[in-house]
Amino acid sequence: MHRIDTPGATATNRFQNGNPFANIASTIVGAKWLNAVQTELATVIEAQGLTLTDTDETQLQAALLLLFAEQAKSLLGYELDFTAGAALTGGDGLLLGDLFGVVKATVGSGLPAVLILTGIHNLPKTAADDISVGELLYWNNGAGEVTVSSSGNHLIGASTVARAAATTSCDVRLNGTATAAS
Repeated sequence: MHRIDTPGATATNRFQNGNPFANIASTIVGAKWLNAVQTELATVIEAQGLTLTDTDETQLQAALLLLFAEQAKSLLGYELDFTAGAALTGGDGLLLGDLFGVVKATVGSGLPAVLILTGIHNLPKTAADDISVGELLYWNNGAGEVTVSSSGNHLIGASTVARAAATTSCDVRLNGTATAAS
């Protein structure tokens, strides 16, 4: 994008109203400048996955809200951006140092990845565990599953639903904090 530089623009590249009595020309708005502004605005909208339409005058607002909401997740600590050390599958639990989260999307090794640190997620659990609502849950990194056993495992959150032994998954409300293994 560039500032207006067509005939009639001020020395500081600003628009001005003309005044024929004072021999001041109005700024001429040229196609080059208008196309640059249009492209800048359309790029913001399309980058958020929205389709341009002439029937919606709130597209830029919607695109900015989507952009800010996505950035806020990282800024508020809901998500963590990192580089994958190995191929990762979206939805899987991952212990990154002492910080546990759920991989947001499938990525290859060495690529940018996102770890979701909060919220409720369905994760594999130790089949032998009987889990109560609100019970503290731990991540068994060797088995890649949730357990009620704290021994050698990282606290990751609490159960949001009861799960009987023999079930293979449970809903966990992640606590979003780093914890050392017990």
